[in-house]
Amino acid sequence: MTDCLNFGNPERPEVYWQLSEAIEGLADACRAFAVPIVSGNVSLYNETNGSPVAPTPIVGMVGLIEDRARVVRSGFRSAGDSVMLLGPAGAELGCSEYLAVSGCRSLGPPPRLDLELERRVQEVCRAAARRGLIASAHDCSEGGLAVTLSECCIAGEIGFRGEPMALESLAVEAQAAGDPARSDAILFGEGQSRIVVSCAAEHEQAIADLAADLDVPCRRLGIVGGGHVQWSGMLEVGLEEVRRAWHVEL
Repeated sequence: MTDCLNFGNPERPEVYWQLSEAIEGLADACRAFAVPIVSGNVSLYNETNGSPVAPTPIVGMVGLIEDRARVVRSGFRSAGDSVMLLGPAGAELGCSEYLAVSGCRSLGPPPRLDLELERRVQEVCRAAARRGLIASAHDCSEGGLAVTLSECCIAGEIGFRGEPMALESLAVEAQAAGDPARSDAILFGEGQSRIVVSCAAEHEQAIADLAADLDVPCRRLGIVGGGHVQWSGMLEVGLEEVRRAWHVEL
């Protein structure tokens, strides 16, 4: 891995603290994943009219996939496949795109990060890919679960039908974690350590067993199919409309 750290004037105590915390965070993550930092650079004193840029650590990584036949892409592939979520409910709205488009751009705090859980979630996904159990995999990041599902639909040119019980299960878990159990938080929260995977129905139990072995939350969300991104009457958008919205330049 390599990094580029872009910050304001480090002679300001708050900027120095931001830089120090970013370095500590990168070091913690690299230790957790046994990933070496082989190079990097720093750009400081980035300010406009006395106001520093937002803390911006940029990370680049290169890895090796030994068997190209096991490459898993983000798009859903086949109607009838099961869609599953690896990781927690993640109903944390702090610093999310959802709040940004609502005009609350800097409202926090950011989502919690458990590096040990993150490592286990990734290991489940990689093990499932090596065993040929999953048809697609896509991390939850900007925009949360609803956007992740939409991106899987766009990439695969096929829809998604969510199951009501899955939403209820996510709401119960969110409430137990002290997060909002509201539908908007579940759909657009950007909690960490989550991957949406799809698989043939006969592989669903094997993936659930892998997750259980590594103490990773795992639940079925719905199935692949149709021409909409829809969930329990609460969310229903045609795939073409989703595609247009995703490609719009803000």
